Amino acid sequence: NLKLKIIEQLINVYIGQGKLSEASDFLSENEDPRNLGIVKQKKILITLLSTNIDSVKNLVDFELEGITPDDPYFNDLIELNEFLTRYTKKNTSSELKSFKHFIKAEFLIRQRKITEAISELEFISDKYSQTEIAPLSAFRQALLLKKIQQFDAALNMSMTLEKTWIADRSIILTGQIYELNLKDKEKAISKYMQILNDYKSSIYAEPIRYHIRELQNLTAK
Repeated sequence: NLKLKIIEQLINVYIGQGKLSEASDFLSENEDPRNLGIVKQKKILITLLSTNIDSVKNLVDFELEGITPDDPYFNDLIELNEFLTRYTKKNTSSELKSFKHFIKAEFLIRQRKITEAISELEFISDKYSQTEIAPLSAFRQALLLKKIQQFDAALNMSMTLEKTWIADRSIILTGQIYELNLKDKEKAISKYMQILNDYKSSIYAEPIRYHIRELQNLTAK
């Protein structure tokens, strides 16, 4: 549907410009039974990016009551609900503040303000390092540092996460930086081997096993 695509693109433009109020107003003007799916999705996104945590939880709960598994939006909604539940369930001041800083960073990323987003994530590491979202925040920071080609900083950040619940992903990121950015295949293979040795049950283990073989074959040539 061309109209739906235009609505979605315009909402994304407003969000990319940091204009959440305008995006919300535009949604209200386009509430139509034929547009309900995209309107609901974007309304939840705008509410989340506005860091109205209770409101977005209520919206998600309301949608989950009426949605069915065959809805194309179902999996995204379930994933968002799990995300909100995991990182806000403790409901303490520090947990909620760190979560809001994380969402603010995501909003800045959507505006392509990468440096500002990194600062927000760094603030979480400095002030809220013991919160539930801190490892994910640091991982996100490492990815952004890699994106702006600060490879040493990205490497250091990813290495600090090797004893956290996000360890397998951080080890792989470290390997990728060695392989693709620092052109050190031996160190990359060494890092990837950690997944096979220490995280055999990781969902990434088999793809990493295959990738190691590819690298070893290339090195042998």
